[in-house]
Amino acid sequence: LQNYIGCGCGATGTIYNTIKKSIRITNIPELNKYISVWNSDTHNDIEQTQQIEEIDTKTEEFEFLMMGLRTLKGINSTEYKKRFQIELSQNVIKLFEKWEKEGKAHISINSDKSIQYSLNKTGILYLNKFLLEIM
Repeated sequence: LQNYIGCGCGATGTIYNTIKKSIRITNIPELNKYISVWNSDTHNDIEQTQQIEEIDTKTEEFEFLMMGLRTLKGINSTEYKKRFQIELSQNVIKLFEKWEKEGKAHISINSDKSIQYSLNKTGILYLNKFLLEIM
């Protein structure tokens, strides 16, 4: 997962792992209030235009899977372990194995012995179903 900034009314940005926690910042969707704060000379009320929430580890892990599986590259077992200090769950691995048998996923071993898990072009069409099954 990469940090990203949300710019504009209603936009969302996320900063992962800042001092052992991740935060999401969402700008308010009320256009007139958002504009009035940014048009003021001091911008003192900027906090009023943002909602800040802490993201728990379970949500961060889910987002790692969701975002990684949106690409044909998929997710890497070593990257996952480095980020979360745990192995990918057996539930997720078994689901990948099932989907690979169905022709919707691919599991491969990289030269560094890490395992690459990915959905193929057919599997990506069913990403939401995959994510629901691991929840």
